[in-house]
Amino acid sequence: MDSDRYFVGERVILDERHLGTVRFCGPVEGEDQGQTWLGIEWDDPTRGKHSGQFKDGPVLFQPLIPNSGTFMKPSKRLGTGRSFLAALKEKYLDEHLLNANKSNIRTEEDSMRKVALRFSQLDRLRLIGLESSKINRAGNELEIRELEGLLPSVETLNLSSNMFSDLAEVATIAGKLPRLKTLVLSSNRFQFIPEMLSGLFAIEILYLDSTLLTWKQSLKVASQIKALVELSLSNCRIGHFGLDNVPTHEPSFENLSVLSLDENGLGNWQDLMLNLKLFPRLQTLNLRRNKLKIPPMENLVMVLKSVHQLSLVGNLIAEGSEIDNLRDYLPGLSSLFLDGNPLYGAQDVRKNRLLALARYPTLVHLDGSQVTPAERTEADLFYWSIVKKDPADHEQRKKLHKRYAELLAKFGLPEPESNHTRTSALKGKMINLTVVCAGCVSLDREHNIEVLPSMTARGLKIYLAKMIRRSSHSAKSVSEIMATLEVHVADKDNETRHVVDLSDPQKDLGWLGISGGDTLEVSF
Repeated sequence: MDSDRYFVGERVILDERHLGTVRFCGPVEGEDQGQTWLGIEWDDPTRGKHSGQFKDGPVLFQPLIPNSGTFMKPSKRLGTGRSFLAALKEKYLDEHLLNANKSNIRTEEDSMRKVALRFSQLDRLRLIGLESSKINRAGNELEIRELEGLLPSVETLNLSSNMFSDLAEVATIAGKLPRLKTLVLSSNRFQFIPEMLSGLFAIEILYLDSTLLTWKQSLKVASQIKALVELSLSNCRIGHFGLDNVPTHEPSFENLSVLSLDENGLGNWQDLMLNLKLFPRLQTLNLRRNKLKIPPMENLVMVLKSVHQLSLVGNLIAEGSEIDNLRDYLPGLSSLFLDGNPLYGAQDVRKNRLLALARYPTLVHLDGSQVTPAERTEADLFYWSIVKKDPADHEQRKKLHKRYAELLAKFGLPEPESNHTRTSALKGKMINLTVVCAGCVSLDREHNIEVLPSMTARGLKIYLAKMIRRSSHSAKSVSEIMATLEVHVADKDNETRHVVDLSDPQKDLGWLGISGGDTLEVSF
């Protein structure tokens, strides 16, 4: 294979399996100066051995991911990809028709191609999936002309995990698909981003996950797609934005309403808020599995009133005050996901949910579950019981608890109470139940529990499953126990007994036919 064909930024594939990018091409110190070496950064960083240093010599290239590089000589084991049309024909056209009679004259070959196209019904396809197909270009002039009118109905094109290095090639392909709305380019590594991408102007949903594009590069791409509604930049190692990266003249993102920045190592919340001001109509924001904490707001310019849905699953939120801070930044939030944060590890799941709801009164959904009016009242009462125990004076409470004035007006002045008495409002709401579980070591006899009547079917299942797991010799997980859990309820006079329907996770105990004094007979 001629080493002159390689260039820095080119995508290569080793042994038809391992994708990489050429970061260096040329002779190296201490070796034959007539020998070309390739410095390759592998998409799978575990294949790398260094960060661009050849033996003990100078560093010849800097990989985007540390220690993901190796050097190798040009080899027949290295491939450089193929055209979009070649991959399309291999997957969607009749290979027998395409390859038959190759020795015939050109006219016969053209005839066979037309037959293949006719029978393929490509004009009806709405989804084209060519992920991991070793595509690196649109094709030559003849292939590009052949794309004209070939795929008139395609709305979604998946080109993830291919070998594109130049985004212009993708734009050329997209420009031949008149109805294309969703474009998946995840796990490509674009080295060249042109100033004009006219072929992408009608794209509404764009996935650039795991492309390692910087925030600035991502904005350069997205700003050229005027119709863009949803953009996904997860696992791009953005890390931080930096105030220097905020464009001096704001590009137009008037239609963007959904943005995903999952798994980017983001740690500066205020930096994030400032950069998100670029999207005036942003409604849904996904920030899963980053390193975010929510500090107090320092500048009103950071407020994002348009955001209604937010996922913060798997971040570093540990204090209830951070939920108060979050409310300052996003006052219009109605749906929030908080699973997997340290905040949820401090107490039981139910209490954590109530505290989060009480601090964020605009929430309609929390962690995927709808907030009922009864649960909202329960949350406020629970939070108020904690506020009342705070030894701080009236003025300090107003500073420490942002809903203090509101809850004070709702529930009245707090009264001193003994450390040995429970909040009267909650005490009046709690009900006593007896649980009996055959096969559970410590539950084969009656076991009394105290719960709130607004507990949902889902909450009851979790509560009982955890109790069973602690009290039995079962090796099943909580989720496995929940899957087979069956509950019968007997009223306090044991006159009636019925199966509890736990199919709707949001129904409360009253709806389920459970009241104070009842006995729950549990099996799994």
